[in-house]
Amino acid sequence: MSKPTVQSTYNELIRHQTECAERWKTCFNHLEKLDADITFIRNIVVGGTGTLALCFLGFILTQI
Repeated sequence: MSKPTVQSTYNELIRHQTECAERWKTCFNHLEKLDADITFIRNIVVGGTGTLALCFLGFILTQI
């Protein structure tokens, strides 16, 4: 096994940085999609809670 040269180490580092940059780009794209999905679900939950609150309030007011 020969000792690695400066040039071979540099080439491996450049290849590694390129691969990692692509992986991070993919990771950030997935995180942005997750953020959008979480926001959508949060809006549904908030809307559902408001609807239930209004239904309960209407029910209570009709019972008085």
